[in-house]
Amino acid sequence: DEMGTPLSRLVTDWLRYYDKLHRKTMNIGGAMHDPLALACLIDPTVITTRAVHVEVDLTGTWTFGATVADFWGQRGKANNVDIACDVDVEKFFGMMFGLLRA
Repeated sequence: DEMGTPLSRLVTDWLRYYDKLHRKTMNIGGAMHDPLALACLIDPTVITTRAVHVEVDLTGTWTFGATVADFWGQRGKANNVDIACDVDVEKFFGMMFGLLRA
C-alpha cells in the first residue's frame, strides 16, 4: 500500500483477501464486484452493457436457482436487463485509486 492512508490500507487488505479467495476457489484473480458497482454509480461509462433477457430458474429446467441470461435470444423473450459485458479497466482503476488518494 503505497498511499499509506487508513482507507487505502483497509481496501488493500480487502483486495488481497478476495484475490486469495478467488484464486483458491475459482483459479482466477480477485473479482472486484463491489468497487465496480460503485464506480458504475459514479460514472456509468466505466462499463459497456448489453440488453438480454434474464430470469432465475425456479423449476430446474436449466439449473435450479441459477440466474440464466439468454444472450442469443433462443427463448424468444423480450430483453429485461442490461448486463455489463466489458470494463474500461484504465478508467476503473483511475477512479478507484483517485478516490483512495482523496
